[in-house]
This record gives sequence, C-alpha cells and structure tokens, in this order.
Amino acid sequence: MVWDGTERTLIRIDPAVPPGDYALKVAMLLPERPGRNILLGIAGRDAEDRYRIGSVSGAATSRPTGVVYAQGFEADDYDWSVASGIEAALDTGTFHGGKAGLRLSGVQQGAWNYAAHYLEMPVLPGSKYRLSCWLKVDALEPVRMAPYLKIGLTGPDGAQLENCHTNRYDMSAAGTWQRLEGTFETPLETAGGHLALERGSKDVQTRIKVWIDDVELTLLEAP
Repeated sequence: MVWDGTERTLIRIDPAVPPGDYALKVAMLLPERPGRNILLGIAGRDAEDRYRIGSVSGAATSRPTGVVYAQGFEADDYDWSVASGIEAALDTGTFHGGKAGLRLSGVQQGAWNYAAHYLEMPVLPGSKYRLSCWLKVDALEPVRMAPYLKIGLTGPDGAQLENCHTNRYDMSAAGTWQRLEGTFETPLETAGGHLALERGSKDVQTRIKVWIDDVELTLLEAP
C-alpha cells in the first residue's frame, strides 16, 4: 500500500530548549508491542529504529500574548448582529463591568445563535486561546436551552473548520452574573473566526431575556 497524503502535525517544543540545529527523525510504532518500531525500507535508520528525514533550525522568538479582543458594550458601535426575533439594546442599569451591558430579549427560532460578531483580526493557527464572557439570564424557556459563548474557526477561504465554546450558563442560579469560560487550541489551517452567543439548536423556539458583558478572547500560547 502506498500512501501519498500529507500529514500536518504541530510539535510543541519546550521554551527552555536552546536555539540550534536539530535532527528530525520519525518512527512507526507497533501499538500491540510497546517499545518495538516497524522497520522501514529507507536509509537513515539509527540504533533505536528511528529514521532521519532531515534537520530543522530552532530560533528563539517572542510573540506577545494577552487579550486580543475585548467588548464591554459601553457604546452603540459594539458591532454585534442579532438573529431574527431578538432585540438588542445597551442597558446602563444592568451590567457586569463598566457602565453598560448588552440586553438581548425576544423569541428565537430558525438560527443557532442569539447574537454574533465577525472578528476583524486574524486568529492564529496552532495556538492556544481562552474565550470568556459574563452572562446574566433572567428568563429562558425552555430552560434546557441554556446559552453559551462560541467561536467558530474558519480557514483562509472562509470555510468553517470547527467550533470551540465555553461552558453553558447554569440555570439553577438564574438571575445571577456568571463567568463563562473555555480554553481551546486552533487547527493549523485557522485564519479567522466569529463569536456567537449560542443556544445549541436551531429547531427549538426559545424565549429569552439575557445580558452579556465583558467578552474577551485571550491568546495564551502561539508558535
């Protein structure tokens, strides 16, 4: 059997490894016999049945990490769109931080989310992020449709890659501000994404009154 595909793998290297030239070796393992490698019909085999396929040069780099997107809904230019059936308004009387929060209310049916925002900045490939927000739900019917925050990752051509999300709002403590948070790693094809306050289904009519505030996307690690 001949395999002519391409394998794309991100290898994370300890920052303590000094810069320099390193040999790149591969091995094929026998899962049923730990410690035993499959012998290949190619040159470069070493004493541990690994095969040298080339060399790589390592250099020390520093990429700034921290908050790359933050929205506190303090002004009308927050640039989030809402789904059909949902009304949005800044609320200076109910908020988590700052002086206002975004109130979403209405009856939604036919879409996955209540509100969404398309990021204008790139999302780095092979990187680790944290997505978070503060949410307060006063009314939700049915209660099993508890909302959560999601980021939909896209490739260079805008095609959907995968969704990463926070935990759901805990409806047993409805009426309180709760921090929703999720940590994820981006695929190597990632180029962008969009944020959305999701409901988890587009087939169930949902009545909701919710406030969202202090949305953040934080870069934790990057190549």
